[in-house]
Amino acid sequence: MSKRGFKSLVVGLLTGATLGLLFSPDKGSKVRSKINKKARSNKKVSNALDYILDLASDTFKSVKKELGLKDSKKSENKSKKDSN
Repeated sequence: MSKRGFKSLVVGLLTGATLGLLFSPDKGSKVRSKINKKARSNKKVSNALDYILDLASDTFKSVKKELGLKDSKKSENKSKKDSN
């Protein structure tokens, strides 16, 4: 399959999946839960998702560190403890 054909296939799949989710009769949280359960039932997909989530988390942390941003949840929790 040519690069153009593969690219078209991927774009078509993503477009179809997006439209399917947008027009789903279920609530968004229920749809996400179903997707998560299906994906986690397959060991290879589950491992890939874990890897991607870890990579995204590490990247996010390094970007926050690079920008000098603090964790807002920790700051809020600290503020609440200090006020008590």
